[in-house]
Amino acid sequence: MTRSLQGRTIGRRTGPAATLTAGALASALVCATAFILGTSAAALADAKKATQYLREAQAAYADGLYFRAARYAFSAQEEDAKVAPEAYAWVAQSLMQARLYHSASYFYIRTLQTGNKLAIRRV
Repeated sequence: MTRSLQGRTIGRRTGPAATLTAGALASALVCATAFILGTSAAALADAKKATQYLREAQAAYADGLYFRAARYAFSAQEEDAKVAPEAYAWVAQSLMQARLYHSASYFYIRTLQTGNKLAIRRV
């Protein structure tokens, strides 16, 4: 079994699928690393944006702007699914205060579906 990366076969396979040059391997590693770092940076930016939306929703709720609070909380959920339980709870709570009971019940059910006990108790 040959293990060289200089145009020879790797493992037992032969043909174009089994041959790699050192340059091709290095290029593939650079591309994979850039993709992973780019994805994690984008995910981090989305998480920061989602928490910012939740803070704005809480501030709007405190100011009595309930429909605006619901919109910001819903936007937070769209940015990052990890904040969905808390965001759904804020949406349900805000819509109840805005006297939109049917819409609030929908988001209360969505909060229940997440299974997050803290978010469920908040509503």
